[in-house]
Amino acid sequence: MGEQTFPEFYQTSKCKDSESPPVLKAYAYLTRRVKENSKSLKPQVVVPVQGTIIHQNYNFTDFKFKSILGEGRSGKTLLCEFCDNTIALKSVDLSKAPPYVLEEMQKEVEIYKDLVDIQGKYILKLICYGYYGGGMSFVISMIIVGTILSKHNIIKRQRTKALKGLEAIHKYGILHNDIREENILINDNDDIYLIDFGMASQEDTKKKRKLFDKNSSNILTC
Repeated sequence: MGEQTFPEFYQTSKCKDSESPPVLKAYAYLTRRVKENSKSLKPQVVVPVQGTIIHQNYNFTDFKFKSILGEGRSGKTLLCEFCDNTIALKSVDLSKAPPYVLEEMQKEVEIYKDLVDIQGKYILKLICYGYYGGGMSFVISMIIVGTILSKHNIIKRQRTKALKGLEAIHKYGILHNDIREENILINDNDDIYLIDFGMASQEDTKKKRKLFDKNSSNILTC
């Protein structure tokens, strides 16, 4: 599928039962509202740039949606183009999600900010986050690299890099708490990136670390 604005994506991405996912219907509806009323307020997305925070308004046509990457506890993850980057956009519909989902996503943003020094090295680079669609949704986007671990036969060098990534995160007092194949990416250069910090924690680090490291090592020896 080539690059598309959201309305085009919506029209060509029907499910088998002719029903599009609710989040896509919401995006399509809000896109039409923006186009019909040029004076309507644009949704706000916060964009971190070189360690500073810039509040900037974007509308739905600023994102070129390509496909759905997956669906989890926090809603849909969409593949799209934004500001010349290929990104994974995590989006939650706040009208339907329980309160803890928004709390998890906001916590994930804070953890990405705490780990700014290792973004792009062991974890993905945070591109933007904030409320969207007039406050209807909350989004987080990261530059997407590589494919998930399950699509690779992991080698010793990759395993070593993954464990170094975990060690780097632990040095900041953060535990991932959800290490599994779907949350580990490998690119063409055999670089390893840990993703999805929605369940991460910064409490009782010393007490949990020994068991956590053991469980993580088991996954990486598959």
